[in-house]
Amino acid sequence: MTDARAVRWNNNIHYHRRILDAVPAGARTALDFGTGNGLLAADLHERVPDVTGIDIDAAVLGYTRRHGIWEHSAPIVWPPPHTYADVKRSTARMLGGATWSRLPMWRYLVVWHKPPA
Repeated sequence: MTDARAVRWNNNIHYHRRILDAVPAGARTALDFGTGNGLLAADLHERVPDVTGIDIDAAVLGYTRRHGIWEHSAPIVWPPPHTYADVKRSTARMLGGATWSRLPMWRYLVVWHKPPA
């Protein structure tokens, strides 16, 4: 993590180290699904040469591209539109062999390794 990002904190940044530690040696690609401000994608790019960040919130992505900083514009919905069980089932269905961990602060971590060709 670079020094400029190390001074920032939010619920997502809190888990960057755990995600970065899950990157296998020699990884060539990574996907940051729900990238938002792109801070995790930037940290991943320090370890992985090809990182793709995608997000449904075009306003956050546009702001980040223009200013290089994050302003949270996503609505906060309670209760969330999906449960941990929903996400776990979807993970099993879509990413066979992935590991799924429930984390504090309403987060979860999904790690999937592409099977050898």
